[in-house]
Amino acid sequence: STFLVRMKVGPILVDAKGVSRLYGNRVRKRDLLLLVAASIMVLTFGDTASSIIGRRWGEMPNPLDRHKYIEGTAAGIFFAFVGAWLFVPWLPALVGSIVAMTIEAGADQYKLRANTAG
Repeated sequence: STFLVRMKVGPILVDAKGVSRLYGNRVRKRDLLLLVAASIMVLTFGDTASSIIGRRWGEMPNPLDRHKYIEGTAAGIFFAFVGAWLFVPWLPALVGSIVAMTIEAGADQYKLRANTAG
C-alpha cells in the first residue's frame, strides 16, 4: 500500500512529490542585492549613529567595551534597524541590527593583533 501525503497550499492541494517544485532552490539576484544593501545600511547607519550619539550624549559605559556607551549602542541599533528596514522586512531588519550592533559594541575587545610574533 502507498501512503499519500497531501498538503493544502492556499486553494491548491499538492502531493508530497510536488512540494519540492513549489520552491526553487536558487537565490534570486534581487533578494541577494536587497540583503547586501540592508547589510551595508546596518553598518553605515548603525556605526555612524552609535559613534555620534555615544560621544555626544553617552553617560553609561558599555560593559562589553568601556570606551563605548550604552546610549550609542541603543542609537546604533535603532538607526541600523531603520536603514535595513528600507530593504528587508521588519523582523530580519530588527534581528540583524541587534546582532550586528551588539557584536560591534564589543568588537574592539576581541581585535587580533596585526603583529603577534613580536
